[in-house]
Amino acid sequence: MSVQSVLIRLANAFIIEVTKNLGSGEYPSGEDRAGRNYSQIEETIERKNPVVRHGKGEIDIFVGSEQAPYTKMYEFGKEAYDIAPGKNMAFERKYWPQYKPPPPAPLFFVFPQVTHPEFAGRPFIKPVVDDFNPAINKALTRDEVKKLLFGDKPRQEVW
Repeated sequence: MSVQSVLIRLANAFIIEVTKNLGSGEYPSGEDRAGRNYSQIEETIERKNPVVRHGKGEIDIFVGSEQAPYTKMYEFGKEAYDIAPGKNMAFERKYWPQYKPPPPAPLFFVFPQVTHPEFAGRPFIKPVVDDFNPAINKALTRDEVKKLLFGDKPRQEVW
């Protein structure tokens, strides 16, 4: 088994676990009120080809893109922040469900400044990194790991 094939198998196992996390939580569907047609986070996962130099290899996995700009916020959270004055924000009355009935106002509320609330985040990558050993064990057998580490050289078992 080559280093490249092992890297691909491990990357695929990692992607499967991340995708499971995304499927089990409340993550954005990609649809938004402004009609920007963003993508779901799992649709942006991209595995590159492995690179092997001098017997050592690496493989890149990218998550998130301009098509899912909220990816980083969901993984790491975001502190409260002000949306700058001068960039007036307008929201349709129907998006303010806490006002029942909505106050008498035009069809839109206009705000000269808005403080966006803090978002604690819902990590979907870190849990996979923290618990990746079981996924490695599913992706590779013990004999495959030994062959990768030691090749065909005689060896003494250490585990």
